[in-house]
Amino acid sequence: MKSVFDILNILYTIINVTAVTNTIDGTVRRWKPKLNSKLQDIVIRVLTNSDSEEDIQPSIVIINIYCKKYTNGLYNETKLKEINDAVITVLKAYTKTSGTYFSFVIVDQTIFDDPDELDMSYLSIRLNISIQT
Repeated sequence: MKSVFDILNILYTIINVTAVTNTIDGTVRRWKPKLNSKLQDIVIRVLTNSDSEEDIQPSIVIINIYCKKYTNGLYNETKLKEINDAVITVLKAYTKTSGTYFSFVIVDQTIFDDPDELDMSYLSIRLNISIQT
């Protein structure tokens, strides 16, 4: 069985690559965003992890992509889409080249206002993943 830390580290390794980091001015982080950050950061969280002895283990993961809003308060949808596309592309590439079973389904994508930083928003991507134990 893979722990939440194992799954988080696998996803961090997949996402923290040049193809993604070149689209942001911040960092890829685990669990929480950097306090008071006004940068384009990506935060990965594992919500649930089944205690399974099966060969394929299901988990639910959230990837939050933070981005500063325009001065008029509108979301920077163009930048959020660019970062989102880069993240999804590297996840898809990993499913084809990893040598172990890994698949994901995007369950939901929603843009939220950041409650802690009023001039920031984030795109929340909820994934159901299946990974070989």
